[in-house]
Amino acid sequence: AAFVASGLNFPDGLAAAPAAAALGGPLLLVPPTGAIPASVQAELIRLHPTTIYIVGGTSSVSAATATALKTYATTQVRLAGSDRYQTAAKVATTIFQTVLHETSLPVVYVASGANFPDALSAGPTASFFHGTLLLAPSTGTLPASVKTALAALKPARIVVVGGTASISDGIKNQLHAAYPSAAVSRVSGPDRYGTAQALAATMGSHVSAAYIALGTNFPDAMAGSAAAGFTGGAIVLVAPGSLPAASITALTGLAPEDMFVLGGPSGISNTLVNALSPYIAP
Repeated sequence: AAFVASGLNFPDGLAAAPAAAALGGPLLLVPPTGAIPASVQAELIRLHPTTIYIVGGTSSVSAATATALKTYATTQVRLAGSDRYQTAAKVATTIFQTVLHETSLPVVYVASGANFPDALSAGPTASFFHGTLLLAPSTGTLPASVKTALAALKPARIVVVGGTASISDGIKNQLHAAYPSAAVSRVSGPDRYGTAQALAATMGSHVSAAYIALGTNFPDAMAGSAAAGFTGGAIVLVAPGSLPAASITALTGLAPEDMFVLGGPSGISNTLVNALSPYIAP
């Protein structure tokens, strides 16, 4: 399988990453309209997937783009809901329940659908523990689609990602009420880099790989989340031009066997890449 989502907005791709990892496929990004990029066409030809999952409605990936994608797979499935929360829920339930026939999941991670950093880091951690990712609003009322997904997925644990500014205690309490059989906890740090570090710390040491991505933008890390999840790796976020203390702590704890820097030098400079090399396990 290959998953295709918009590269211009983040919610659909965030939800797709753990699902793609679970099926051993990539997450590829396309513009909402217009031609499919040549790089994406080449990768689909190389991979020759049986199924392409298009994530999001026609405002995210147009009907014309979907038609063009039919060239590259025998089966095409669009996973879309009325909003980002329902789309994430549909991705999770379709892949884990309908396709993989999971009767229950060890864990479901819940991150804010209003911003991307926490979900970027949470996707590979969810995959590492054989779980998935749902999105929720920061405050207010928990959408019915999230409640329905939790009832279907039957997680043993629910992990809320990020501090109370990302997911309020009110939403956390509603998650517990929606599926009271699950233990509910929170993993967070003082900022996006600290939250990524806190998630990485739960994965233990000597992971297969650390995927280094810019914490101030989403496309590179979003595509990398699927790869990290598939290979048992972690996403570590870095700042433009600097390596935050939390990122150093994450890499020291992970002791990765390999390291992949996502994106070109305009995002993560070669100087910063050189600063990362001491944190690869011997």
